[in-house]
Amino acid sequence: MSRNAKLVSVVIPICDHRDQVYQSIESFLNQSMSADDMEIVVLCDGVDLSLEREIAGRYPLLRLIPGRGSNVPALYNVGVEAASGRFVYISEMHCVAEPDCLEEAIRFILGSNATCAASRSDGINGNLIAEGEQRIFENDIRRWRDSGKGKVTIRGFLIERSAWNRAGGLRSEFGHYSEVMLGQRLEALGERIGYADRSMVHHCNQSDLESLTAELIDYGVGECRSNAECSPAERLGVCHEWVKFANGRMSGLRLALQQTKATLSRQWSRLIMALFSSSPEIFQQAYLTHWKTAIRIGRLRYIESLDRSARGDGLEPLTIESQDGDAAVSLPRRAA
Repeated sequence: MSRNAKLVSVVIPICDHRDQVYQSIESFLNQSMSADDMEIVVLCDGVDLSLEREIAGRYPLLRLIPGRGSNVPALYNVGVEAASGRFVYISEMHCVAEPDCLEEAIRFILGSNATCAASRSDGINGNLIAEGEQRIFENDIRRWRDSGKGKVTIRGFLIERSAWNRAGGLRSEFGHYSEVMLGQRLEALGERIGYADRSMVHHCNQSDLESLTAELIDYGVGECRSNAECSPAERLGVCHEWVKFANGRMSGLRLALQQTKATLSRQWSRLIMALFSSSPEIFQQAYLTHWKTAIRIGRLRYIESLDRSARGDGLEPLTIESQDGDAAVSLPRRAA
């Protein structure tokens, strides 16, 4: 490392701060480890210039890096490239870290054979929607742990910068799904992902249903796109919508019908959530249905874009093998 290199670089995009900007920044500024061993890299997306100027004036020790025109995964890539630390801790501007968060995460990695680790995360919940997100997150983490696998989560994740570079960082073209893909690539490279349970962040869960839905749809688009473009080592699995499309059973009127059914399912689940907000069990079941349906809508939107292109935009075809060994499907190859 160079003379000015740090032990750990905290990398946080300024976007989607959910009114937690100053709590988040100060929680990382006031860590128990020596300030000489760490730096905080804030990625500026150029959306709120007045907020960026205010942060720069209030916190002169922060490193503000421009990342205009980038989506969230691309912002992380810009930040890690600019970071000097041996370790990189990625988090979000709506996360508030406990004072020993970084110290405990580093202690965990140095005391184990892991090269990266997820912090424990509870929820800052403003309403039932936020509570539902936290419940789904905790159940998801439990399933990953029970299966013996590690999970990349940008709520709070420590990784050796060399491991990040070997894995190629986040594949930003796949949006929110790039988190899953990074975890898959790390494990394919033999990197062990652990869980630093003594390292803690408090995550402000999404309380706005429209914003949450947009994130889930983006995840579904990225997931289905990864089925089309990536190797098995870079994805968690193959979604059944993609398998049907690859086998010629998800196009035209069939695709339109599935999209209509998904839209109606989402609307119905929203109605149930509104009518039964006083019944936690019914609300959570409807919330889970909405969550899954929004991801499915994203998958179908990606397939729709391929279906439209395959029906007449004249692009050079791209042959992709389906996962179950059936005949290959020819899809349009987009110009670079």
